[in-house]
Amino acid sequence: MESILPHLHDERECTNIVQKEKPWHRSLAYLLLQGVPQNECAKQFDCSPQMISILRRQEWFKALLVQLADLNFSGDMFGILEGAAFESITVLHDIALGGKSEQVRVSAATTLLDKFLKHQRPKETKPHDSPQAELDELDREIAALENEV
Repeated sequence: MESILPHLHDERECTNIVQKEKPWHRSLAYLLLQGVPQNECAKQFDCSPQMISILRRQEWFKALLVQLADLNFSGDMFGILEGAAFESITVLHDIALGGKSEQVRVSAATTLLDKFLKHQRPKETKPHDSPQAELDELDREIAALENEV
């Protein structure tokens, strides 16, 4: 289950330990599981993004995320991943626009473009009754494209 939850991947040792859970910690866990970005959570709870990061690295908070995900989101793991994907795209976009070096900006921009192009969906076509019908359809599409140019 841990590999599915995006908020459990931070393996850095946490030097600031929060001793016990407060009510807002549980609310934060629900927001994170719904895919709300860490910066937005920080604004909502009037704390720094670093505080959110510290909480996410706490073993008890990771366990809380797993417990709440299992109880409330077990059928909607895709929603959690989708929220994390949106946050990842936002981070990459920010890096592409404001990275410290050109190499970092180009790398982030290339990653975004690659992901975008990889997920372009091909135009859906209906099956043709015969090869000749398919050929006729292709001829019509070519003619339409030539008229546009």
